[in-house]
Amino acid sequence: MVTSSLNAEGKSFYVRSELVNGFWSTVIVIGDNARRNEANGIATSISFGAPADWVFSKEGLLSVMVELAIDTMEEAQASDEKVENRAENGSEGNSGTGFFVSDRGEILTNAHVVTGCARMEAGRRSFRIAAVDSHGDLALLRPETRFVPEAVAAFAAAPARLNADLTVVGYPLHGILGGLNVTRGTVTSASGLGGDSTTMQISAPVQPGNSGGPVIDAYGLVTGVVVSKLDAIKIAGAIGDLPQNVNFAIRGEVAKLFLSVHGVDFRVGLPSVRSEPSSLAEAAARFTILLECRVK
Repeated sequence: MVTSSLNAEGKSFYVRSELVNGFWSTVIVIGDNARRNEANGIATSISFGAPADWVFSKEGLLSVMVELAIDTMEEAQASDEKVENRAENGSEGNSGTGFFVSDRGEILTNAHVVTGCARMEAGRRSFRIAAVDSHGDLALLRPETRFVPEAVAAFAAAPARLNADLTVVGYPLHGILGGLNVTRGTVTSASGLGGDSTTMQISAPVQPGNSGGPVIDAYGLVTGVVVSKLDAIKIAGAIGDLPQNVNFAIRGEVAKLFLSVHGVDFRVGLPSVRSEPSSLAEAAARFTILLECRVK
């Protein structure tokens, strides 16, 4: 039995109990916000019983994965420092994607899209950052002045299935590419990096700026939210092979839970008739929007 939680003060609690030879053995790991990564690393490495002998080969896959994990944490820290510098210097201009999730004009996007921003602009309207879940990488935006959007996305009632067709819609590389961009792919894994159950792996190509955009199924229903892509160049340098189209999306169930917690009256739809790819793009274009950061 495993329980993991995060309290209001930012402390993470991990409790694991396992029946070993007729007796319950329990391990508890507690870490504060500043050392959450270390606490999670310890928690996920716990195993009961005597481990088998193994060799930490310098050129082995385990060594490579540990180095990649360290690099990822260092990059996240560097990104946070960059955001702080941007806010201090009053600069702006980073962009991402969001989509309307209610008739009140509320928008769902990624937390990292709004980090360091005082507000967001979308379609010449100003939006305040109403809620942020940094751990789940989700953010909710509410318009400064209420309005009714042209269209609102509907979420799929059931989780996305493995190998299901999907379409990604967003505004990648704003200022370089021209406007709305649509790519297609499938659900390649029901879990994310390292078996993360809150995300899923998708093959539809994504670029910087796609973050926060909807992942829709063949019926036009949202099954996820684009969140990241694997650094193919870094992986190639580490293992000597170039991974292709390894991208990740926050699962639709996680997004719906986030919206429910924050009182959003989102829509849920049931699959009826599969739409043509061009029709999917036209429908998604009506509820997907470019987001631009404003630090003042």
